[in-house]
Amino acid sequence: MFGCRPSFVSQVAALPRSVRRVCAKREEARVGAVKAGWGERKATARAIREKRRMFW
Repeated sequence: MFGCRPSFVSQVAALPRSVRRVCAKREEARVGAVKAGWGERKATARAIREKRRMFW
């Protein structure tokens, strides 16, 4: 309709909600796996930053 490539439209357009939920769960699992590999210092520092962010 506007002469755009389908790849551009797929980058710009929002995903349907069902697909968005699946992608969010997948991303959350990936982040959880990364966080599981963190050491004690990094995990503690991250927890402190999250708590500080709550008080903003």
